[in-house]
Amino acid sequence: MLNPFRQTQYSPVLSDLELREKSERTLQGRQLLPSRLLGVVVLGALVLGISFFSGVIFENHYHRHQTLDRSQNRERCSNPSTRREWRSFSAAEKFNYLNAVQCLRETPSRLHSNYSLYDDFPWVHTNVGNYSHNAAAFVAWHRYFLHSYERALREDCHYTGYLSYWYWSLEWENITNSPVWDNELGFGGNGNPSSEVIDSRGIGQCVVDGPFALLSVPYIGSKHSRHCLSRSFNITDSSESLKIKPYMLDQLMDTDDYEKFNLGLENTAHNSIPHMIRGDFSMFTAPYDPVFFLPHTQLDRLWWLWQQKDTQNRLYQYRGVAAFKSLEKASVKDLLLMGELVADIEVKDILDTESGILCYNY
Repeated sequence: MLNPFRQTQYSPVLSDLELREKSERTLQGRQLLPSRLLGVVVLGALVLGISFFSGVIFENHYHRHQTLDRSQNRERCSNPSTRREWRSFSAAEKFNYLNAVQCLRETPSRLHSNYSLYDDFPWVHTNVGNYSHNAAAFVAWHRYFLHSYERALREDCHYTGYLSYWYWSLEWENITNSPVWDNELGFGGNGNPSSEVIDSRGIGQCVVDGPFALLSVPYIGSKHSRHCLSRSFNITDSSESLKIKPYMLDQLMDTDDYEKFNLGLENTAHNSIPHMIRGDFSMFTAPYDPVFFLPHTQLDRLWWLWQQKDTQNRLYQYRGVAAFKSLEKASVKDLLLMGELVADIEVKDILDTESGILCYNY
């Protein structure tokens, strides 16, 4: 069994700086539409004449407006899996899922030596995925991130099930009532302020019960700072709980515009959960809290439900700014960057969850 407070010397295969610079170069050179391409288009139009120029304008409009035609999407899978809510899992299914998550801690990192595959996900979320926040890529990037996590559970840890979601609106008045916090078949409860272990970070105390009790994690935000998994439930702020009230979600579901739905979901339900759980979940390294993937799978489910309400107009709709603080418009040909954890893919490849790449529904 691993020592939960085993100290390891950080010795990256690629340094954090090298990986971050590589991700930034990819974002600048591949994800956003390069200015050099505009020069090529203009030059080609001048040489080939009005006919060719009109074709370029049409192509540019197609990428900028971003409603992908069904016929251009990749082939749909024949046997999609179904992701289910946590409380619908049997005791055996919950045990198998939790056991697979523990397995990731003992599986070597794909990014750094002396670290685990479990560590890779918060590292990528912090150092690569931050570009997706407050941008068109928010729900799209996290959809692919969740898929990559599910694949790791199944392929590296022989998990035979699929991701689960936490339908947190069922406990919107008090999230601590959820079965996800069960000490045996859940993710453990609140941090313990009276614990003798004081090596916590941020707004929270060490989690001392459940399968992840005294879990030691090496990062907080972008800093290397080994500490215990921490939580500090906040259920007194009604302004946060109201954001996950069913009525609020119904309001989001009624909007026909992807950009409004995407940013609305991020700035309400998505942001309220960390403010109520706090501790590690309140940092960009939130995936260190293993419960992270359940509420985020619920976000993906809400996007899926929004798409299913009007597949003709919503399934392939994608618009907004391409990245955080970017002036570029989003494109379905933008890359979803994963910083060497898995291969980068284009947004259009994950818009339909029953595409050949993803192959699931809810």
